[in-house]
Amino acid sequence: KKLTKIGKADTSEIKLGGMLIPPTAATISRRPSGYMISFAGGMTKLKVNGEVVKESIQLKDFDTIELGSYKFQFYQKETEAKGD
Repeated sequence: KKLTKIGKADTSEIKLGGMLIPPTAATISRRPSGYMISFAGGMTKLKVNGEVVKESIQLKDFDTIELGSYKFQFYQKETEAKGD
């Protein structure tokens, strides 16, 4: 998927609850260079491996993503090798 939304909205692919979680707290986008996570706003801080992310950062396998009291681990699922 090109864009995954994380937040409270019904349209979010990863739904979170809580007073401080905005409709969209963060997004993960697939780019040719890999996956980027972007802070979308709100009172809840976005952290990757304990570091606060104010804009965007590239994700690597097994990065820990934190939004409020929620914690996730990012990894890419292995896919079939595509022909050159």
